[in-house]
Amino acid sequence: TLAGRDRLARALTATPRDLARTRRRQAAVAELLAHPLLCLELTARGARLPDGHDTRALVRELAQQVSISPRLYCAVGAVFSLAGFAALLWALLGGGTWGLPLTIWSLNMALALVFYPRTQRVLAPLGRMAQELRLYGNIFRALERAPLRGDALRETLAPLSTPMRATRAQSSLTRLADCVAMRRNFVFFVLANALFLWDFHCRAYFARWRSRAGAAAPGWLEVWAEMEVLLSLAMIGHTREVHAFPTFLDEASPRLVARDAMPFVLTEEAGTPNDADLSAGTLVITGSNMSGKTTYMRVLGSNMVLAYAGAPVCAKSFALTPMAVYTSIQIQDDLAGGISTFYAELLRIKKMMAYSRKGRPMLILIDEIFRGTNSADRIVGAREAIRHLTLPHAITIVTTHDFELCDLGKEGIPIRNAHFEEHYEGDRILFDFKIREGRCRTTNAQYLLRMAGILT
Repeated sequence: TLAGRDRLARALTATPRDLARTRRRQAAVAELLAHPLLCLELTARGARLPDGHDTRALVRELAQQVSISPRLYCAVGAVFSLAGFAALLWALLGGGTWGLPLTIWSLNMALALVFYPRTQRVLAPLGRMAQELRLYGNIFRALERAPLRGDALRETLAPLSTPMRATRAQSSLTRLADCVAMRRNFVFFVLANALFLWDFHCRAYFARWRSRAGAAAPGWLEVWAEMEVLLSLAMIGHTREVHAFPTFLDEASPRLVARDAMPFVLTEEAGTPNDADLSAGTLVITGSNMSGKTTYMRVLGSNMVLAYAGAPVCAKSFALTPMAVYTSIQIQDDLAGGISTFYAELLRIKKMMAYSRKGRPMLILIDEIFRGTNSADRIVGAREAIRHLTLPHAITIVTTHDFELCDLGKEGIPIRNAHFEEHYEGDRILFDFKIREGRCRTTNAQYLLRMAGILT
């Protein structure tokens, strides 16, 4: 649903300061992982809703309070219905004339026709919502009978039973929708309104339902939106053999320790696990093209995003201190805004520097720093950027093809070097995508140019 997508987007942009909510979601996702068939059922039932279904209109319709008095409409309907039947009995058994019951029935029909336009407006939502109500009813029933006992999920599902059971209210509303649908038959419309003032009773029951349950309806739909988020976050645990819930460390200095971390956009067979043991300071990663530098940063950054959302991560273990994530990866120019690739990267790094002045822990990921400008300016600018972003409260990772940046340690900047490398078999270039200590000693650009037929 649209509400579920919005919630998932907020979860994936969560700040590391809201760890209490993250831990609640972790507990809820862990319990869902223990019930894969339930997750499959809920996902299948949710898939029957229209993609991107917007529940806001449904919430407005159900929660809208009507100005009429349900008792007044029930009383009018009951009085005229009973009067018609009493006149009928009098005509049949008491020797009365048929004129009286026919008059009352005609009056009932006249009242129904006079109020018909207003009745149509009031009851129209029931016609539009009938299918949606049945689909949500099936979802609520599945959630009610689900064997979920954990505190986190009990708290999430509480609105389905308090102040009233969602399935009971939904069932009564669905029955009312069926009764309203019967009005579309002309013969039924005439007979039901002449004998019972059917429209008046439908309006009265709908108004009564809104007054009793309408205010609770938004809470029911929010439950499903949150369940959609939890089912989405649990998907990694259902589809990956290697996964773990991250551990949040209570340390003053930033720390990130990962074992066999992998990208979640690749299959486990295609991905290569890597470790990380990072603390405050800068890690400069060098390596040939396609060797895995950018992917390594994305693995760490994306798994941190999943960690804060409350999902399991693609790693055997993943421990981190709470810290903000700032990235400069896959920067593009903006023709409409008159911004070049180099300037766009400058703006990103400027944001990193602005946040770093707050003294809060942060992870900084910069891919091929200042690649959008000439080599001389790039090296000068990269040196200064790294100097400003090497902080006691930041873990900074920079990838580059400029080996000059590997020597910043000689200038007093506390950096570490790591690299990815390649090897050759015949006319093939091969990578193992494993990170290693130290700077890279090889390049493959000329080899790739020969493979492309550009160099001879």
